[in-house]
Parts: sequence; C-alpha cells; structure tokens
Amino acid sequence: MKTYRAHLTPLIMMTGLFSLISGMAHAEPSEFPAPGHEPPPFHAGHEPRTGLFDLPPHLSGLDLNEVQQDRIFVLLHAQAPAIRDNFKQQHKLREALNKQASGSDVDQKKIRLLAEQLGKLIADSIVTRVNTEVSIKALLTPDQLAKWEQVQTRTHGPREQRPPMLEKKSGELLPPR
Repeated sequence: MKTYRAHLTPLIMMTGLFSLISGMAHAEPSEFPAPGHEPPPFHAGHEPRTGLFDLPPHLSGLDLNEVQQDRIFVLLHAQAPAIRDNFKQQHKLREALNKQASGSDVDQKKIRLLAEQLGKLIADSIVTRVNTEVSIKALLTPDQLAKWEQVQTRTHGPREQRPPMLEKKSGELLPPR
C-alpha cells in the first residue's frame, strides 16, 4: 500500500511543472521581433503615409504641400466612379469572352464585337490615366517634376535599355522601341 507521501510527491512535481510551462506561455514579448517576423523595410517612394488622404505611391515622395494634396484628391476622387465602372464593364466583357471561348458553339461575330468593346474600354482607361498624370504634373513645381521623372526612370527604366523583342511569326529580333 502506498503511503500518503508517495501520492503527494508526483502531484506536487506535476503542479510545479505545469505552472512553469504556463508561465513561459504567458511571457511578455521582447522589444525585438523574432527572426523572420520583422516588418518589411520602407522603400523609396513607399514611406508610411500620414494624413487622411493616401497618395498613390509614386506621389508620396514628392513633398506635396497641402493645396497640391487637396487638388490631387479632388481630381482622383472625381474620377473614381467612372474608373470603377470602366473596370466593372471590362470584367463583364472578359467573362463573356471566356464563356464564348469555352463553349462548343463559337460565334465569331459576337467574339469580334466583345473584343472591340473591351478594346475601347481599355483605351478609355489608358486615356484617363494619361490625362490624370498630365493634370497632376501641371500642379507640381519644377523640383517635384524632377523627382517625378527620377521615380519614373527608376521604376520603368529608360526605354533604350529595354531588350529587343522577338517577332512572333519569324522569331526575328526587333530593335527596342
């Protein structure tokens, strides 16, 4: 027959072990994040934004004054419904084209009509984007325009450094555009 002490010793040891483990589980976080859990560093043009209006990333490094920010906000805010509607229509047309492509009965006239409508919407969105850039550039100072050009060059690279393209039909190298 086991004595009282034989039952109590394992029970006390188990209680101590559980309290030690639970204390480790509720430990305070350290001031340094664990390896692999650091927040990503901020890159040029992608600094944390302040204020109520978040500028597009390519504008955030231009040191815009409050009047410029307000005008850009009004410009972008006014265009937002039309841009959203355009993209919704593009999505519907792409779905219709995919449906035509996956069907067994292909209607070439309908495909042509859908593709032309989609092309017009894409062209409209490009024209809107270019006009928006022109309107924003008109609000910038010469120093801000120089920074804009630096960001564009860094992001897209100079055109003459692009590699030549292959022509689809012949496989011939074409000069860079």
